[in-house]
Amino acid sequence: MCVVKSCTITRFRNCNVENIEDVLLSTCSCRIIINNRDVAVFRTIPDKLEELGIGFCICRSLKPDIVHVYKSDDFNYVVSVLTYGKLSIYKRHDIRFDLSCREIMELVNFLNDQVLYKTTGATHVVLIYDLNFRRIVGIVEDYSRHAALYKSIGVLFRKNLISSIFVFILSFRIDCDLLSIIQTINVPCIISVSAITYDALDLAKRNNITLIGFARVHENRFNVYNEGIVKIGT
Repeated sequence: MCVVKSCTITRFRNCNVENIEDVLLSTCSCRIIINNRDVAVFRTIPDKLEELGIGFCICRSLKPDIVHVYKSDDFNYVVSVLTYGKLSIYKRHDIRFDLSCREIMELVNFLNDQVLYKTTGATHVVLIYDLNFRRIVGIVEDYSRHAALYKSIGVLFRKNLISSIFVFILSFRIDCDLLSIIQTINVPCIISVSAITYDALDLAKRNNITLIGFARVHENRFNVYNEGIVKIGT
């Protein structure tokens, strides 16, 4: 599916004018149907739409059994999901993990290099890092922050990794609603290159989540707002 389109623009720089080709993000409307009921509509990019529906279901404790994606017209999609039961995700949180400053900076640097993020400036990025095996297991870019998180959860479910222990590295601010989505799969550490809201901090403290904001590679710094089961080391 094509997620970018080019166009000719007029650029003004230092009072000089030039016509150049630019790359723009292409979005679509995606309607989510669960058990034959309309439940949500997202503005998203036409990629990983099955994962979008899967993640949306998981965040509502529904087990996605059958997922079907189809076009309703040239610019709109439908994700239809049938669920036949509840889904319970349990993870042990009595084990502490360590995450070094160097690891954090390397992960944020990798996030900043994502193609759509760099070329269009119009996407939000979620980088998923497995703490058990110390490896990146998923990267999702999307126009919508909510859709990016739902797709990330869907990616983990399809890879049969949903029960592992992860760090989510985000290119966008963290508020209570977004943190609640991530918390449905019990992610113990969340890192953002942007700001943290107080409501998100309060939720992180109540759930023992390590919460990091303003992780900036060019300044080689970040702020730890709450240290939960993931201990940050030098």
